[in-house]
Amino acid sequence: MQFRDVDAPPPVGWTRRYVLKTVGWCKDMDHYTQHGETLTPLPTHDDLTQQQQTRREQLHREFNTRYRSGH
Repeated sequence: MQFRDVDAPPPVGWTRRYVLKTVGWCKDMDHYTQHGETLTPLPTHDDLTQQQQTRREQLHREFNTRYRSGH
C-alpha cells in the first residue's frame, strides 16, 4: 500500500500512527481469526435478504468449488 504522508514530522515526543479501515474481511492465519486457515466460511453482511442469500449460495457452489492443479 502506498499513500502520501503529511509533510511535517510529528512534534518531539509524539508518535504518528496510521489506522487501516477496510470494508470487507481479512482472512489470515492469525490465532484470533475464526476459520483463518480456510477460505470458507466466506464472510457476509448480516442484512442480506433471503433472495440475496440464496443467490450468494448458488454462486459459491458454482464458482468456489473448483480445483486447479499446477497453478
